[in-house]
Amino acid sequence: MSPLTLSEDRQTLLSCDRSFAGDVIIPYGVKTIASDAFCGCREITKIEIPSSVIEIGEFVFAGCSALTSLDLPDSITTIGGYAFCKCTALTSIALPSSIIKIPEQAFYECSSLTSIEIPGSVTEIGQFAFYLCTSIKSILLPSSLKKIADYAFDSCTSLVSIEIPSSVIEIGTLAFEDCSSLASVAITSSEINLGDGLFKNCSSLESVEISSRLKEIPLCTFQRCSKLTRIDLPGSLVSIIDSAFSECTSLSSIELPSNITEIGAWAFYGCSNLKRIDLPYHLSTIEEGVFYNCSSLTSIEIPNGVTRIGDRAFQGCSSLETIEIPGSVKEIGSDAFEGCPRLQG
Repeated sequence: MSPLTLSEDRQTLLSCDRSFAGDVIIPYGVKTIASDAFCGCREITKIEIPSSVIEIGEFVFAGCSALTSLDLPDSITTIGGYAFCKCTALTSIALPSSIIKIPEQAFYECSSLTSIEIPGSVTEIGQFAFYLCTSIKSILLPSSLKKIADYAFDSCTSLVSIEIPSSVIEIGTLAFEDCSSLASVAITSSEINLGDGLFKNCSSLESVEISSRLKEIPLCTFQRCSKLTRIDLPGSLVSIIDSAFSECTSLSSIELPSNITEIGAWAFYGCSNLKRIDLPYHLSTIEEGVFYNCSSLTSIEIPNGVTRIGDRAFQGCSSLETIEIPGSVKEIGSDAFEGCPRLQG
């Protein structure tokens, strides 16, 4: 007796017996696999899907924890959200060449997934699509890709490198957060919008290539990238937002483009190996805590035109010996130079 329940016209697979163990063959003629059809079928090891199937609903294979591999025919044009969520034994999957989007949480916590080929038809990777896919070491993104949504690769702890195709125009918030093995990143897009915290806690990140005409380094972009030693910033850059490089403890120097008009609060907080930095002359304010605990910084020149130095701006800069403050500065915040015992005058 088949464990499958089909619609009257036999074109929709409605469900599978949750207690069934072994292999499943879906009969030819089925066009749609309904949402939740195999959800929680923990003993199914293999599923054969015919070329008649064109649509897979939401949560279809979610929690199929014994499923190790799956071939999806090219006839499939739509895959619902959470489709393979928590398929913890899934090691590989071939995606159909006709899909346009990898939906939200599609492979959420597929912790054994080591490789996946994203077809050239895909233009968007949805939110949390590969969240907690802790075994993926590399992934090739297609030149068709335009958007990587929030948290898409968050906590892919084995991912070593990633190259963002020039076609990508948007990368969402925390898209690569906690990718603790990620060592190198190349962003080649000429025009791109980056979300906050993009590489936050990428503790192995050593090199970053940004060749785009980027105007802003968003909030917490490289926060706690503790192995980042240097980064080449594009000349188009005008803003570095709050905490962008905070606690990058290996960063020893950084060249800031001359067009920068804003460096946000706590931007270089805890960069304990930062020895020198030349501030761009378009700055008008040194924000709160921007160089807090930069304990290797020995000297700094405040550009003429700066009118305010914020609270705790240089607090804990224990190696700071000289600082040039122009006459344009009208306000110095509380504890701006607290914990700077070598500072003269």
